[in-house]
Amino acid sequence: MELKRVPISQIISWDRNPRSIKAEDYERLKRQMARLGIYKPLVCAEEGGKYVVLGGNMRLRALRELGHTEADISVVHPKTEAEKLEFNLSDNDRAGEYDETKLAEMTRASLGEIELEDYKVDLFRPIGLKSICEAVGPPLDPNKEWTGMPEFVQGDVEFYKGLVVRFLTKEDFEEFARLIGQSLTEGTKSIWFPKRDWDEMNREKGYIDES
Repeated sequence: MELKRVPISQIISWDRNPRSIKAEDYERLKRQMARLGIYKPLVCAEEGGKYVVLGGNMRLRALRELGHTEADISVVHPKTEAEKLEFNLSDNDRAGEYDETKLAEMTRASLGEIELEDYKVDLFRPIGLKSICEAVGPPLDPNKEWTGMPEFVQGDVEFYKGLVVRFLTKEDFEEFARLIGQSLTEGTKSIWFPKRDWDEMNREKGYIDES
């Protein structure tokens, strides 16, 4: 691991980042960074002369929008995609919990000094990654699962109009994502506006096990 300061133009977002952020929470993050300064380096892996952010993708976006041209980074050296995910998980890990009573007392003592609307806290217990995987279950074999199932043909989804939008810079691309309130990555091929919840729309159209 090594710490260094590099031009933001050399830093890119991780296209497989499993985290996202709501528009209102992102604005809170920007306000926090503007008020408190940049006190935490981005966690990056060096790839092809660039630095890929494994921890701090939202902060990188905010740094650009706040006008920063350089950033402090912590360079790590993952050997596999699994290690990249581990750095991401570790950077965002919740090891501790807030004492609600103490937090309330300290906050009340600082009323007028802290902008309460700019901060949220999670009072629930951390959930282990193993528990999440067990709840989801093992990966399914589509060939086995589809045995005996009827064929399904997806019809064309009608829409009013499609529009090709091109961006000269990554900053323009990220600004567009902010304006429409959607999470876009380098791998995004198309979107709906407003964003559509396909899971909700198709909830009653899936195959079920009647037993």
